[in-house]
Amino acid sequence: MRRILVHVIFFAFLCFNYHTFAQVKTQDERAFEVLKERGEVFFSFMLPPAYSLVWLSNRLSVDRIKDDTVFAYANKQEFEEFLKLKTGYTLHTPVSLIERKSLPFKTTLDEGWQSYPSYSQYIAMMENFEATHPQICRIVDIGLSIGGKRIMAVKISDNVQDEEAEPGVFYSSTMHGDEPSGYILMLRFIDHLLSNYETDEKISFLINNAAVYINPLANPDGLYFMSDTSVIGAKRNNLNNIDLNRDFPDAENGSKAVMQPETRCMVDFMAEKKFVLSANFHGGAEVVNYPWDRWERRHADNQWYIRISREYADTAHKYAGEGYMTDLENGITNGFDWYQVSHGRQDFVNYYLHGREATIELSRDKIPSGPELQILWDYNIKSLVNYLMNCFTGINGTVRGSDTGNPLKAGVFIDDYDRDNSHVYSDSATGIFYRLLSGGNYPLTVSAFGYLPVHLEVEVPESGFAGVNIELVPSGYEIITYPNPFTDNFKIFFSEPITDEIDIVLSDLTGKVFFNKRFNLTGPENFELETSHLSNGVYLISFTSGGLTKILKVIKAPID
Repeated sequence: MRRILVHVIFFAFLCFNYHTFAQVKTQDERAFEVLKERGEVFFSFMLPPAYSLVWLSNRLSVDRIKDDTVFAYANKQEFEEFLKLKTGYTLHTPVSLIERKSLPFKTTLDEGWQSYPSYSQYIAMMENFEATHPQICRIVDIGLSIGGKRIMAVKISDNVQDEEAEPGVFYSSTMHGDEPSGYILMLRFIDHLLSNYETDEKISFLINNAAVYINPLANPDGLYFMSDTSVIGAKRNNLNNIDLNRDFPDAENGSKAVMQPETRCMVDFMAEKKFVLSANFHGGAEVVNYPWDRWERRHADNQWYIRISREYADTAHKYAGEGYMTDLENGITNGFDWYQVSHGRQDFVNYYLHGREATIELSRDKIPSGPELQILWDYNIKSLVNYLMNCFTGINGTVRGSDTGNPLKAGVFIDDYDRDNSHVYSDSATGIFYRLLSGGNYPLTVSAFGYLPVHLEVEVPESGFAGVNIELVPSGYEIITYPNPFTDNFKIFFSEPITDEIDIVLSDLTGKVFFNKRFNLTGPENFELETSHLSNGVYLISFTSGGLTKILKVIKAPID
């Protein structure tokens, strides 16, 4: 009887434990539950020997690398692809859910800087900056997030309502929603500039001689994912579960098929403003990251980038406690040397907009709270001001046509130096250009489409601009196309023989190329393209010479 009783108890124990174990979810099951709730998972893994980090970083949103461990985010599609590698991983709780770091925004400003405002408080703060300093501050709406939240900046300048001929600089933070340390620093930096405009000589010079734009929050849906009143539960991606810092046009692969609304409005905004110098702020490390992120080869201004990055980190060291901003090469790194990123904002600005942008990681703790925010401010305020002052050293000039006296859009190239779109352009409306450089002698070539290039030597001082004013003489030829609409042949006529190399590209509106050819110095006075294979519709034909491009819209249509 006792033996039977023991067997019954043991059988009941097995049944209980089988039922209990059946309730324990596998790591994959828990990961997919998180994906359903948040749209993204945060995990770590050892890099599989058969795969390179470059290969993986193009398929996951790599967050950081510690020793041999990769920390990454993934949406559902990315995570499913990762699982096909059949490698072990560890699922992590999002940092925004580990502890409650968000406190109600305090009534006094000093207290407020040690907490995160609600979304409505953020809007009120931005509007209050404009209302209390209307002569030097105004709000600029960049666009709307998927969730309808405002993506906004303030412009700070002495004649804030005017578009003056002065360099534009731009700070932007928190495109990763769960990295809001820069969010608070940017709000406080706005207040600092406005409050000290009349008393701080360096700040006065900056505001009087530049247009300063500051966007504290680039991904409001990510930061306020769970609630508009708290950053608890903040997520990295936007509401479509896309990493916004993997969504910009890529130097290697161009634009993605679908660009997120937050990215599109930021691209349009930056392209319109043509910022001379910018930075975007993140968290999770303490380092200034300079280009390229995409390529192992260095930017033409690599030594200049090392200098300004070193200055930022070293200034932070001066005012910080021991160990701050010391990641990688004592607080600075080349992006590719850290890990490759494609479709990132930094490379987009440098490659497509011919700007100068670095990525600044402010804190190893992604969501620092309370006194830590005050400490970060004390560590970084001098660096934040000094970084922007780099917009005042290099070459500044104007380009006009000798035939009309009108401003020209011209390419400004440093001979045997510029590469990968590191050259700059003069503005078509004003003819003004800014080329940021360290002090030294530089051989310059300035060229515009339809004009003869000008070559000159420029001596750049260690601080301040070398000023040049240039008149370009017409080359004597212009492009005339006929007929338009065209049928099975498209003819290109030039008024005079080509005096420089010229690239001719015919494409449709999606960017598909049907003709791409370079003509040398003995190129034709006219050329005919055979186009019988093309469907009827609208096409673009571009002519590129001397770094400048002219694009014409043409139509293929049947003859009536």
